[in-house]
Amino acid sequence: AVAAWVVVAAGPFCFGASGVLEKASPNRCTAMAEVPTSERTRVLRTSDDETMRETARRAAWFFVWSVFFSLTLGATLGTALWLSLTLQTNLLGPLAPGNTRIAHGYAQVFGFAALFVCGVAYHVLPRLSGRPWHRSPLLSLTLWGLVLGAATASLAALFGAHWRWLLLGHLGLVTGASAFAWTITTHLRGARVAVPLPAYLQLGCWWLVGATAAPLLFPALLVHAHNVLWEAVLWGFATNWIYGMSLRILPAALGLPWQSQRADWLVLALHQLAVASWCTGVAGTELGAGPAATISLRVGGILLAVAVAAYVYRVGFLQTVRVPVAHPMPGTEKFLVAAYGWLGVAAVCAPLAVGSGLAPHTGPAFDFARHAFTIGFLTQMIVGVSMRVIPTAAGIPIWSERLRDATFFLLNVAVVLRAGEAAAAWGGNLAWYHWSALSGPVAWSGFVAFAWNLIMSVRQRSRNTSNRSPDSPPERAHGR
Repeated sequence: AVAAWVVVAAGPFCFGASGVLEKASPNRCTAMAEVPTSERTRVLRTSDDETMRETARRAAWFFVWSVFFSLTLGATLGTALWLSLTLQTNLLGPLAPGNTRIAHGYAQVFGFAALFVCGVAYHVLPRLSGRPWHRSPLLSLTLWGLVLGAATASLAALFGAHWRWLLLGHLGLVTGASAFAWTITTHLRGARVAVPLPAYLQLGCWWLVGATAAPLLFPALLVHAHNVLWEAVLWGFATNWIYGMSLRILPAALGLPWQSQRADWLVLALHQLAVASWCTGVAGTELGAGPAATISLRVGGILLAVAVAAYVYRVGFLQTVRVPVAHPMPGTEKFLVAAYGWLGVAAVCAPLAVGSGLAPHTGPAFDFARHAFTIGFLTQMIVGVSMRVIPTAAGIPIWSERLRDATFFLLNVAVVLRAGEAAAAWGGNLAWYHWSALSGPVAWSGFVAFAWNLIMSVRQRSRNTSNRSPDSPPERAHGR
């Protein structure tokens, strides 16, 4: 099955990604002294722009592998697992459900989410900082470290291999995460980027490094406490990056009023403290550390919910006044708004419910909250931003606006259906639990729609690319 999905999912996408842009070959050996000043400025600007486009082409492979993981061991395997559990049938063959769940987590968290965030980073940061990436083998080290690490860990978990194979996977993951953290840190050093954006991004990188390195220092986490790895990557790495980028994107895209920056560092510190306490409590509870772990878990849950509310207020979602939109994102605003709505739901159903003692840190409510976070918040932010960033960076239009809107509909319906799991556990009708079986196929369809739209988009050649500014909006795909 895995081999078949390699051909079906990865083959067309890799072929499509190879035609994103024609390779540029700027000549940096030109005798600039013989060129007039205005012409020299234009040539240097064009050269930097070509460097950014070359980086965008190389970063496209992060999207290739991200979608590959999602359509194989990520969303596809998770769909089969959830159908098997809710319909009380066996779609997994000889695979154990517990091993399948861990493999699904590795593929979706480290394969899909981490790789996609890294790809967006390599696309977006040069334009935010005004500085192109320098040629470095660290970009390739980041890609192959995360790819090989996620693949090794996922397959080792899926087939119940010895835990040392999981350690080998984490060795690759920590190598890729460390290379990524170092490139981001050095790139942001001295860059003209508004604070606290660099702090969010750099702290997010080191949360990823910590999550990938922790099992190498404490192998017991691989046997009894996989949940802490997902929580550290999702709330530590992914949320910090989304928070940082949202400070730059949301006010300009949604017309949110500018808020005072005096509370930025307080919100930043509160979130890091909350994630640290929450992850410590999750790990301690699963390892049987006693009352201290329970206290840490509850304190972290309450602080995390408060931090989410504080950030949402800081960005300006709760303000009734709107300002003119500086950089509109037509068709993708709904992804951003809905994503933060699901973030609030996830914070209430897991951290706040656990912190107040209304729900355990494992179980239906916790499971629904994690999927509300990963599908409702994280995936919708990824889809919404990438449907704007990738076309603008590559100079190509979205292939199908209807398919983009269908992706939005499918992802949100999937999360609503998944809520039947928590509703049934909290005293609702058991039929809601069985209806939640549809959430897997619906979410999978949303991933496929997004992947296909991305495949067809990157295969298009840009029109009049040389006459367009890199910051100008992409052309509309008329009639689609």
